[in-house]
Amino acid sequence: MTPRMSLRALVLAVAMLMAPRVGRAEDVGQPVIVTAAETADTAASDAVVTSAPTSDPTMLAAGVSGGLLVTTLVYGTFAWWKDAGYAPFSLYNSGFFGRTTYAGGSDKTGHFFACYWGVHLLQYLYERLGVPSENAFWLGLSVALFVSTSVELVDGFTPYGFEWNDVVANVLGISAALAAQRYPAFDALVGFRLGYVPTDHFMRHDKNYIRTINDYSGMIFYMDLKPAGLERAFGIDPGFARYFVIGPTYNTYGYSPRNRAYKEREVGVFVGLNMPEVLASVFGADSPLAVQGGRVTRYFALPFTDVSLVREMNHDSNRVNFGVANRAESRF
Repeated sequence: MTPRMSLRALVLAVAMLMAPRVGRAEDVGQPVIVTAAETADTAASDAVVTSAPTSDPTMLAAGVSGGLLVTTLVYGTFAWWKDAGYAPFSLYNSGFFGRTTYAGGSDKTGHFFACYWGVHLLQYLYERLGVPSENAFWLGLSVALFVSTSVELVDGFTPYGFEWNDVVANVLGISAALAAQRYPAFDALVGFRLGYVPTDHFMRHDKNYIRTINDYSGMIFYMDLKPAGLERAFGIDPGFARYFVIGPTYNTYGYSPRNRAYKEREVGVFVGLNMPEVLASVFGADSPLAVQGGRVTRYFALPFTDVSLVREMNHDSNRVNFGVANRAESRF
């Protein structure tokens, strides 16, 4: 080979190395140009895909659901069943909101709220695990119904008995969550909250935070009617009224678990602050405080953020309450 031919061969070899590679597109039968840069990008993308998490959200959701059932049953054992003991299966009818019922009806509002909030909480958790929103809702609803019914079935094998009134309250709470999911206007305009401050009497005698779920005398239940929802539901600007909620309240005193001689059942009408709207206005709708604080205060009432006109039904008296059950109130 002559020096001239060697030089030409070297140039040709370098050109081939520097040139784009040629691949064949099987679907159209035409050459496809693939540059070295594109090859590097593809390799990087493949590496990212290969290293991405491959957890199955269905399995994660199943684990959360099973864990919730076990946790609830363990909690119930220490909060209710361990001290009561076990007995042959029986049915029980405690009534709903009557004066002589064991909890004055606060247990029923508690069942309602727990299932209403539970569906929303489970939907949020399942969505965070990667379950599509619609599937997450139905899964949350099913798990809430299954877990709440399981608790009642265990109650059936204790002196408490299987109480169908509790099942009715559970189903109504789940139905309210279903209405909020199916009808955005309902969700925008109506909500339910729990306000709770532990009572001194309960903390002195029980000294067990796992049983605060039984401290009905420290709880107020709210049904919120939200002017802020008018904008989302009907396109009506509520103006300054968006920062307030109104609606009925209910709470009791002196019933279960401390069965006192003096008992009260209070029903009222309140006006209070719409805390999610207040937080969004003060800190910005996208701020972490407004987002996370709004999630909490949508379902749980802060003390001293509402004023209620209350009728005490057991003794026919009137009060003004300032957002703490049976304490921050004045009689008239």
